[in-house]
Amino acid sequence: HLLSRLPVPRAGASDNDVAQWTDRHETFHRTLLAGCPSKRLLDIALSLRQEAELYRRWSVPMTHDERDVQAEHREIVDAALARDADMASALLRRHLATTKEHLLSSRIHGAVLAASLLDPQRPAN
Repeated sequence: HLLSRLPVPRAGASDNDVAQWTDRHETFHRTLLAGCPSKRLLDIALSLRQEAELYRRWSVPMTHDERDVQAEHREIVDAALARDADMASALLRRHLATTKEHLLSSRIHGAVLAASLLDPQRPAN
């Protein structure tokens, strides 16, 4: 609910708006994982979540206007509240894949990101 009340920051948003949205976004995704009964699996998921945040931040300047991130989050919440784990998982995968596709389709960042994915020892900056 708190995340849905803030607009998704676009390129040029104030640092405060970005920080507030980022905090709520992190809380949203952590809350989705909070019900995991396995500490080991939860730790792995949170670690992957932390890694994914870097890519999300890179994608902000190139997020396409036609993407409705709030609707993506709402669909994930609706599936989770309906206890439809398969649907929630599929929607979350699509949500993450869309961010990845935006990054890879960027001429500027795509080559750097692709190189860093192929060679994990190579910095992506």
